[in-house]
Amino acid sequence: MPNLSFVIAADHPSLPGHFPGKPVVPGAVLLDRAIETAERAIGRPITRVVVAKFPRPLLPGTPCSIEIDIGERGQIRLRCMAAHDAVLTAVVECDQPTDAR
Repeated sequence: MPNLSFVIAADHPSLPGHFPGKPVVPGAVLLDRAIETAERAIGRPITRVVVAKFPRPLLPGTPCSIEIDIGERGQIRLRCMAAHDAVLTAVVECDQPTDAR
């Protein structure tokens, strides 16, 4: 699996209201970008989020890398890291099995 990363730009339209004066990337925006990145990597649409946790906030403009682990039962584990901290851990699923590893 290639090294995958993304950045949520400081001018993203969701940031002014989340939180004024000290913006953080909303969890929904982070999850959406992680899913988009994972879908491109595995070549299949993700159809279900089983669980998503946001252990630390992601600051706008901070590079975020994503690790993708495809389990034997078709569940896909996503882990997004900013610096050395996890900012998102999630388990997602596809309707179709994937062979990408």
